[in-house]
Amino acid sequence: MTVALTLTDSRQVLPLLEAHEIDVAVSDLHMPYLTGIDLTLQLRKKHTDVKILLLRMAEDAPHIREAIKAGVNGYVLKNRGGKNWKKPCKRLLQGVNIIVRRLLKNCQPMRPKT
Repeated sequence: MTVALTLTDSRQVLPLLEAHEIDVAVSDLHMPYLTGIDLTLQLRKKHTDVKILLLRMAEDAPHIREAIKAGVNGYVLKNRGGKNWKKPCKRLLQGVNIIVRRLLKNCQPMRPKT
């Protein structure tokens, strides 16, 4: 796997994708200018074939739901020194969507008690 581009300004992503072909975009949920979810929505409009992996520091069910709805292919916690993105990227390239099971468990709608 080769890291082709690294950016610190989310506004640079879309113009660079016009000039460079990539397979996977790795984004943080909270970035300046465009959040990872906003970036996902933008990518889905023009670059539907790009796999999107979203990184997050903490479990947050509302953001996870929003990210899935926006169209991310993977959502993982970056609590291991930021190095846990390589394996999920490889899985995305194999066609497997990656959402950590315990995150999905936290996203289940609350059921009223009977």
